[in-house]
Amino acid sequence: MSRDPRNLEPERQASDAELARRAAGGDEGAFAELVRLKRERVFWIAQRIVGNQEDAREIAQATFVRLWKSLSKYRPDQSFDTWLYTIAANLAIDHYRVHGAARAVPLEDVGEPAPDGGTAPSLAGDPLAALAGAEMGRIFDTLAARLGEKQRAVFVLSQIEGVPTEEIARMLGITASTVRNHLQQARRTLQQGLRELYPEYFPKAGGGRGE
Repeated sequence: MSRDPRNLEPERQASDAELARRAAGGDEGAFAELVRLKRERVFWIAQRIVGNQEDAREIAQATFVRLWKSLSKYRPDQSFDTWLYTIAANLAIDHYRVHGAARAVPLEDVGEPAPDGGTAPSLAGDPLAALAGAEMGRIFDTLAARLGEKQRAVFVLSQIEGVPTEEIARMLGITASTVRNHLQQARRTLQQGLRELYPEYFPKAGGGRGE
């Protein structure tokens, strides 16, 4: 009999917490397993924020170095993913704040995101609602240079990673209303870019998407 996938999330979180507990005690095998399980998502969060795969690899490496040094601060009642992705997102934001879009790469040089990345629901009637998964990611990579570092991070975490608003606020050290403001501004900017570069996502007069 197959297992209900809805029941697997608490089990996975418990497994992450146990690996983190063992790693904090010096178990290098447990830490290596955490790296194996999480490195792809950490890389893609960083890549979406900084827009450069080479820098994203460095950020991912720095994330796990910092993780190893701070494991003793992790509490099992926390979501391990949120705790880890907080490190990754803030390192990526700091990097982007210093280097900006100077090292961003063109769309054709960007690979595909991990297939298990979730996409949060978009607002009804929004052309961005027509995008999902890898398509959202590819178009975001083209337009993201128009966003500030916090707008990039909020959009990535909310609309590509599916992280709830309150959780993003805790991750980035800002209020939930600031998260919503950043997201609204990011969506407005991306919609403008979408209209300029991808007019097919906007219905023509009389209804229906452009041909």
